[in-house]
Amino acid sequence: MHKKIHEMIDKFLEKRGELKDLDRFAEVGKTDIRDLYEIIGAIIEAKYDKDVDGDLPVQARLVDRNKARFLSLTTIPYKTKSGKASLPLTKYYECIINEALHGIREIVDPTK
Repeated sequence: MHKKIHEMIDKFLEKRGELKDLDRFAEVGKTDIRDLYEIIGAIIEAKYDKDVDGDLPVQARLVDRNKARFLSLTTIPYKTKSGKASLPLTKYYECIINEALHGIREIVDPTK
């Protein structure tokens, strides 16, 4: 599995995304996000066992900043199978408020 991951990474890095315009981010290829998801997924699968439902304990989210303004940072807490909350409720509310304020600032502030 490690060899396959290294091959995936080497293939991904063959073409560098270059900055072509000072007002934009470096170019992201058409398949870059998908390829990155596959690399990250392979690393996570190599590191962790799946649960009884076939789910992995870690998830990744990526965003092409050329196409989207910002990535949502809110994690949504849940009760584990033992009934214990993954985050205190106050932390959940703090996440929601921070994300709402961040989103409004990004939309309203023309300098960003």
